[in-house]
Amino acid sequence: MDFFQSIILAAIQGVSAWIPISSKTQVILAADALFRIPFSTAVAFALALHIGDLLAALYKYRAQYADAFWQFLQPEHLTRFETEERMQDARFLVLS
Repeated sequence: MDFFQSIILAAIQGVSAWIPISSKTQVILAADALFRIPFSTAVAFALALHIGDLLAALYKYRAQYADAFWQFLQPEHLTRFETEERMQDARFLVLS
């Protein structure tokens, strides 16, 4: 896979990540249809792109993740209402 192919497939993943379809599948299908890239290479590339998605999400929401982490360690510093609300936020972040 060359640099041009990588850019095209990354753009397809970036666009399809925001609509309710499997972006990984779109990248794999596009790799096969457009460039005849072998399936195993396309899957590996799609997974690598998702690692980038994960890192971007962790960076964007780093303050919320840090806050949720500290709430798990020290929930006694919050009022009952704050604890329930923050624990719900923390559960959502962990599960998502």
